[in-house]
Amino acid sequence: RFGVDSAQAMSFTLRLSKYLGAKVAPSTLYEHQTIDALALHLCSQTRRDRGELVTLQSGDPDRVPALFCLHPVGGSAMAYLGLVEQLPAHITVHAFNNELDDSAEDDVPGMARRYLTELQQRQASGPYYLLGYSFGGVVAYEMARQLIADGYEVGGLYMIDTPAPLYQDQDPNPSVHEGDRFSSFVAQAIL
Repeated sequence: RFGVDSAQAMSFTLRLSKYLGAKVAPSTLYEHQTIDALALHLCSQTRRDRGELVTLQSGDPDRVPALFCLHPVGGSAMAYLGLVEQLPAHITVHAFNNELDDSAEDDVPGMARRYLTELQQRQASGPYYLLGYSFGGVVAYEMARQLIADGYEVGGLYMIDTPAPLYQDQDPNPSVHEGDRFSSFVAQAIL
């Protein structure tokens, strides 16, 4: 159970809100009095915000381009919290949330197009850096494909534990999905 007074609750929820990129009211601590209950509540709230692009880390976009992360099956951007803790503070990290249910898009190209609309509201021009974990890698690949087809620059496409995309009579662009580019991106960002 949380043992905090109102000032501590306000301070904690402000930090939590900044970290999650979504408002968390101090009353949330009193309504969900254990860490497990709070985590379940925050995850369910995150999943209700289908398609929302959240900022997991605010960095310095003038120093290094932002990294956009695509959710695995289940739709939670929370899968990237461990990664964000390992990245330098000057890297901006955004992540998409989307609960995959009956109301979600039926196809990956449709989901990618919708996400690109949100992404380009946050960053109007490239280069774009996309990271996808599992199913998110499939969506990231499709987003990169659409960006290139529309004439935008993709600086990096990183896929973790993702099945290889199938090329259906299309010319794959090997420069987009070279495996060592993510480590290069991180190395450059650290400098």
